[in-house]
Amino acid sequence: MASAAEITRTVLEGRAEMESLMLDRCRITKPDPDAPAPVLDESTGQYPPVPRIVVYEGKCRIQVKADINSNVVETTAGEREWTYLTMTLQLPVEPGPGDIGSSSNVRPDNIAEMLSCPTDASLEGRLMNVQGLYHKSQATHRRFRVKELIG
Repeated sequence: MASAAEITRTVLEGRAEMESLMLDRCRITKPDPDAPAPVLDESTGQYPPVPRIVVYEGKCRIQVKADINSNVVETTAGEREWTYLTMTLQLPVEPGPGDIGSSSNVRPDNIAEMLSCPTDASLEGRLMNVQGLYHKSQATHRRFRVKELIG
């Protein structure tokens, strides 16, 4: 049976290996709880954007299931048809040099923005909504289900 020290060493080695695959950078934000309530703009009938604060900015990685078609969901909201893709946003367990915040601060309904992706520039600027929390002992990375709205 492996000792606690051996398991810890193995998990830390796994984290280093996973982080070496995280070439992308993303920013994850949430609404600023201290911002004043938005006021309806009577001329446009719209509310202004709510100020946001950064909960995490740093290394990340986007993955989808092997069968990409299983990630496409079509739905109707009112008279509008939407298609969204479900993906997994992978983040380091612990922040590294140059990272802001921590992946442990990420919560459902936070917004992830892809800042850079050296292997697929088409991902840059895409916005995804975080769908759930991720908890696991001995994790090599945190996995968050996210969805990107298209429509």
